Amino acid sequence: MPAHFFGAGNSLFNATRTKGVTDSVPESYTGEDILVDILAISDFENFGSFESTALRNGSGGGYSKLEATPHNLVHGWIGGDMSGFMSPLDPIFWCHHNMIERCWWEWNISRGNPNPNSNNWYELSLGGMFCDKDGNLINNLTVGTTALMPLLLYQFDDQLVPCSSFIKGFSAIPLNKSTAELREFLEKGGPFRIKVLDQIKAESLERIVVHGQQENTIKLPNAVRKLLMAETLTDRRYILKVNNASIKETRDAFVRLFINPPKGHALRDKDNLYYAGSFAFFEDGKHAQHAGGNTYHIDITNTIKRLKEKSLLKDGEDLSISLVAVSILDGKSIPRGRVELSDLEILLSQGKPEQ
Repeated sequence: MPAHFFGAGNSLFNATRTKGVTDSVPESYTGEDILVDILAISDFENFGSFESTALRNGSGGGYSKLEATPHNLVHGWIGGDMSGFMSPLDPIFWCHHNMIERCWWEWNISRGNPNPNSNNWYELSLGGMFCDKDGNLINNLTVGTTALMPLLLYQFDDQLVPCSSFIKGFSAIPLNKSTAELREFLEKGGPFRIKVLDQIKAESLERIVVHGQQENTIKLPNAVRKLLMAETLTDRRYILKVNNASIKETRDAFVRLFINPPKGHALRDKDNLYYAGSFAFFEDGKHAQHAGGNTYHIDITNTIKRLKEKSLLKDGEDLSISLVAVSILDGKSIPRGRVELSDLEILLSQGKPEQ
């Protein structure tokens, strides 16, 4: 936490924060390996979020890795105003969102992944959300306009070091491209919806509950094992879809997921072979999650590949996903929140989005 944001009489200080100047965001929330995994995703629906048709919770959309992990976790970890929709009142909000924008720049411009070309996304109005330097509301701003801001208003001067060096084979768009070429790329966009080739649900007779020190293990159907054990092609992705997830009691909780972990393994630790990803909540008391709960897409392709390479995922064995609640305050304490969801699904996607 930067010292510039603390101190009596400092206009950058927000007294509602639960973290102080000596605190550091856990590596498991924003660490290099977390970002490397996220930036390697090639389609927007699994990288950022689902298509939205309204601001906040009116769209029926869902979260993907950039939003579900580093974005949501940092908001909740700092606490206070930052933990809900009043977060812009805390000046540190703008630094956090600048970093999310930095990741988006790397994914979109440095790596050449297109933003959605959907009119629902591109023409979504942000009118009345911002003001100009004289305090006048801006009423003609759209999401599509903001997609051009890296070209029109600002640029980052390097790649998101050192993440780029860890990704082999990606084609970066040179930043010395002409303004016309870069503008055409940003305005044109590209396909945004993943093409689902197969979809298998792991149903539960009652809502799945995760809280405290308890682990909830969901046995997957045999069809899922057959799907995951098939030859993995370079353009295929495995997506874990979490349905109707909501948080109860207090918001001091997020969920980590593990694929087929052995009994007795340190399941609260994300630094193990079986770790598949995490999801967190961002909401406040007045504007809770979508009706019925949130949807999350968690790309588990790298975890599946890793387990198969090390012979830790074998044909004929039972297959399960373990869900563990973790305290958002430090990733170690027993969480006070209670997370509920309806079911899980495994999606096999083509990897390249469809029009």
